[in-house]
Amino acid sequence: SKFKWVYHPVLQVHKHPKYTRGSGANYDLGLLILKSKITNVTPIPISRSKMEQSWIGKTVKVMGYGLTQTRPSFRSADRKYAADIPIYEITTNHFTHYDQKTKKSACHGDSGGPAFFKVKDKILVVGVTSVAYRATSAGQGRTYCDGGAISTRPDAHQDWLNPYLQRYGDGPEPCKVDKDCFACTTCQKN
Repeated sequence: SKFKWVYHPVLQVHKHPKYTRGSGANYDLGLLILKSKITNVTPIPISRSKMEQSWIGKTVKVMGYGLTQTRPSFRSADRKYAADIPIYEITTNHFTHYDQKTKKSACHGDSGGPAFFKVKDKILVVGVTSVAYRATSAGQGRTYCDGGAISTRPDAHQDWLNPYLQRYGDGPEPCKVDKDCFACTTCQKN
């Protein structure tokens, strides 16, 4: 069945100040500030923990509304799709998810979608899908989505994200120790 689009008016649009078309996934982050809060969903927080090299080989769940097929023809999604894809490489500002065996991948239209990972028994957003990786060219700037994809790491951009989260978020996330805080620098005592 077709998914139903729900529209929410946007108040502000912010892109990472270091993002350029040539910066790849290093700074490929943007924020939309909505005119009013959405209260009928439970948000999934972004990761505050630095990605560790030990995560390589573990899987992230990549979600989006992008193409579901590129061969023999391009087919658009009729609903949200997800795929579990292994982490292949981690760099300072981004990471690559790439499954050499199954060729499952994020695809055109998935950009901006989340990559989820379980950190300390909590599902968090550890990446934002950005660009294709090792995919076969289909011409005209498209690929066949038979490689992997690279996601920008929100944990690496906390200095840029924090002011927006503090101003427009729901306040500091509950935490037990200061190092667990993200939108704050110390835990809020109730």
